[in-house]
Amino acid sequence: MRVIKILGIILFSILFFQNSFSQKKEKKVLEAEIKTTAVCDMCKGKIEKILAYETGVKSSEVDYKTGVVKVKYKSHKTDINKIREAIANAGYNADDVKKNEEAYKKMSACCKKGEEKKSSCDKKEKEKKSCCGKKH
Repeated sequence: MRVIKILGIILFSILFFQNSFSQKKEKKVLEAEIKTTAVCDMCKGKIEKILAYETGVKSSEVDYKTGVVKVKYKSHKTDINKIREAIANAGYNADDVKKNEEAYKKMSACCKKGEEKKSSCDKKEKEKKSCCGKKH
């Protein structure tokens, strides 16, 4: 009887430790691309700085020419929605998450330029007029 108890304890211990080690394997670093309204070098610096302080974010790189943020993050510490929310709270759209209007109002004029230009282009395009010298 005593041998059975000891074997049971050993079996339980093996299963417990095996399960805890397999959970560690699930801690992955994921990569994502987020479309933003960043338009200049100042936007790039601001978004990268904010994401540097975001828990779980390993790295971020903003390409303001395309408006895309490439992010590497630890999936067990954060998720893509929290990262989008951090970008939105800085005053930028992040995929389908809309910018925080209060933060947007505090941004410098050059960071707002791209969005004003895009909306102006959209309006002119509807009227079939040239807006910014680009062919639509």
